[in-house]
Amino acid sequence: MTKGTGAVRMLDDAMNTFCNEERQIAVDEAVILSREVDVKHHIGWTQTLSELYVYIPVRPRIVRKGVNILATEAPDKTHWLTIIVDTIPRAHVQLTERVVCRSLDWEIAPQKEASPFYQAAITIDPNCPQEVCATLVKEISKQWTSLYKNA
Repeated sequence: MTKGTGAVRMLDDAMNTFCNEERQIAVDEAVILSREVDVKHHIGWTQTLSELYVYIPVRPRIVRKGVNILATEAPDKTHWLTIIVDTIPRAHVQLTERVVCRSLDWEIAPQKEASPFYQAAITIDPNCPQEVCATLVKEISKQWTSLYKNA
């Protein structure tokens, strides 16, 4: 065995360890499957195989009374998403599929590139649109045709 063969084998082993099937599944789950905007509620959403991202554009100086986002399960086992900004209901919709309600996480931040509302900005300006981004984990990993029923 020559030194080159051992080095090649070591690199092949490292590549096989790095490029295993589990890693490929993780990459597939990170791919954005769709981007949509609901003009009526002025919210947008993107989805990966296992997660939903709901975007609500806001102006930071306007958000004074806070943001409330709820993911709830009704007695009939349907799942609902409620979005309230500054005491103004932005959306109260029945989700198309089920989510893990306790997985709800959200933040107010500059627009993300994944957002359907994204506009590139040179600098962060307090007058520039920002957005609330809510993240939810899907109960079953699959592509949804719409965010909510009667869409």
